[in-house]
Amino acid sequence: CHPFLGCDRRSDSAPGRTNGVDRAVVRQDGGGAEPHENAVPASSELVNVQDSSAVESRLGVTLAEFNRAAALMEQYEYAKAALAFERVLEAEPNWTAAMHNRGIAYLHMAGENKDERRLGKTDEMAATAIEIFESVLALDSKHLHSMFCLGMLHAYLGNSETALHYFEVVYKEDD
Repeated sequence: CHPFLGCDRRSDSAPGRTNGVDRAVVRQDGGGAEPHENAVPASSELVNVQDSSAVESRLGVTLAEFNRAAALMEQYEYAKAALAFERVLEAEPNWTAAMHNRGIAYLHMAGENKDERRLGKTDEMAATAIEIFESVLALDSKHLHSMFCLGMLHAYLGNSETALHYFEVVYKEDD
């Protein structure tokens, strides 16, 4: 069982999400990938790229790394996943799905009891996760998944009033 997420490891039923991790959905006809919500950044966000094949190549590499990172999360390889999401964010720094998933990786590492499975100490992992989720909210103030994760982290850290704030916002905003 995880101290933040409990024992339930069922996958989210939404397309493109497995165990709470955003993934790109590959079309059945093999014709490329369809984004799930913010799974793939819009090509309009790619600045100063002249050649469309260069755009497709860069986006393909970034998408492949995103999916590799998501697969690492599914294998409970949170440190490796966090580093892979960092590489994705080097190419697409405002990709909120990659940011959020990186935050989830740090959240999980904060709950790990084996030092070799983390990138630092528990309190460092929790602080980094909080920073990441707050960065997501700076880009998307209605990102309910990040708000919920912040509530979970603050509850774990004993910051009950802050946790309650995030949970109340999620409760009010979630349909």
